Amino acid sequence: MKLNYLEFLLVNNSIRAYVQEKYELRILMNMVGSNTFDSVLEIGCGNGNGANLIRKYFNPRHITAIDLDEKMIQIARETVLDESTVFQVMDASKLDFANESLRTDVFN
Repeated sequence: MKLNYLEFLLVNNSIRAYVQEKYELRILMNMVGSNTFDSVLEIGCGNGNGANLIRKYFNPRHITAIDLDEKMIQIARETVLDESTVFQVMDASKLDFANESLRTDVFN
């Protein structure tokens, strides 16, 4: 879903980034049980902070990060300067990848 103005402000601030790293990431790490991934598909990447955290803590060779909101993808592309991370505008309910073309471990 595309963000309204208040949601945009809430997800694009340092408090949200802090909560992602200090709390949500710990839950994710406990859920996945591994810190080794070749490729990752991040659904709902927002401003790219999640992709940065995935890179920092899991160090995959490649990240494909998608979001429905074009504005958030633009922000992510401008702030995440990592050649192995690709940001795409895409609806998670209608993934536009060829069958078997994107071998990933999924975080959402």
